[in-house]
Amino acid sequence: MARLQSLMLRVVCPLLVLGLTASPVYAEFVPRFDGRTFGLDVTGEYFTTDENLDGTDGSRESIVGDSFDTFSVKGNVDYSIKRNWIVGAGAEIVNASSSNENTFFNNLDSDRQATEFNNASVFTSFQLQSGTLRLVPTLRGTFTLQEVNKNTNDVVTGEGTNQAELGMWGIISTGSLEPYVYGGYRYQEDGRAHLMPWKVGSQLNLGQFFFRGEVGGHFTVKDDKYNSRRLERTNVTNRVNAGSFKYYSVNSNLIELRVEAGLPASKELELIVGGTHTLAGESVAYGFSVYGGLRYSQNPKDMRDVPDDELAERIADDNAASATADREERREKISPAKRAAPKRRVKKDEFTPQLEDYDPAMFEKEMKKKKKPKQ
Repeated sequence: MARLQSLMLRVVCPLLVLGLTASPVYAEFVPRFDGRTFGLDVTGEYFTTDENLDGTDGSRESIVGDSFDTFSVKGNVDYSIKRNWIVGAGAEIVNASSSNENTFFNNLDSDRQATEFNNASVFTSFQLQSGTLRLVPTLRGTFTLQEVNKNTNDVVTGEGTNQAELGMWGIISTGSLEPYVYGGYRYQEDGRAHLMPWKVGSQLNLGQFFFRGEVGGHFTVKDDKYNSRRLERTNVTNRVNAGSFKYYSVNSNLIELRVEAGLPASKELELIVGGTHTLAGESVAYGFSVYGGLRYSQNPKDMRDVPDDELAERIADDNAASATADREERREKISPAKRAAPKRRVKKDEFTPQLEDYDPAMFEKEMKKKKKPKQ
């Protein structure tokens, strides 16, 4: 019962904070350019682990405590400056709890938890399209709101450092199947390791439903300054995070599996469910997560991306339909009697001046006749 109450608190508290602050949140989804002017992505994710992948050979090892769990609410809001250029901002709220029964490392409570407004971010994406190939360069800056204090006994809820990431998506649209890849470079301040995040996956579109599977993660491409003295960092995670390498580890490498499905609730709203599972790595937590989310699109042209030529045809059709509707609306404003009245016929000998019949001399003569006073 106590564990159920703890889980409910971890779920309810972040959602309550999110509702009170009305903060935009950030989620890592494949970028969408569907003609929407405004978009909102929100996800809630629960992650649990009781093992680490060792920092030397990648083998699984039990953590010092019993378990380490997190519940995060994250996502983003975005705005389309142009159809192929979006900007946005986001943030993340994390609730983390550790259960540590090892009295050697645990000099306070056996169970600890904290809920923190962890980080904020800004980003931009630009789409380049040629036929079925779409390239989407992205730039994201993440600013930490909770730095790691090694001298306290608070649970660590994030990496605790500012980050900047430059990456590129490659997406091929071939009807119902959309394979994609992503690669980037993530810079981290405070002497932390620089990482190369990556993803390889494919999306299957079945009407308005979609299913996605991908393998991704990150690799260390520049060593952490603590690489030669990992124990200083490990002592902190042993004490406050039950020994888990979920956050604040040294030179982490990660490979994980992600599956995801989506279905429309309406033209503007889409529901997302999914999960992840750790496959391999070093200096990372071994565990799994489940998540659910919402995607809202304001004024979407379509629920799926469309090529430029097809979009141009749709815009032309929309304009023609709009012009027809305008004519019908103006016609409805004319009374039936006027619409049924026959048009006045022009007499054969009636003078109907045309532009090509204009003669300045004749015009002046006619004007003089009009000015001549009546006798």
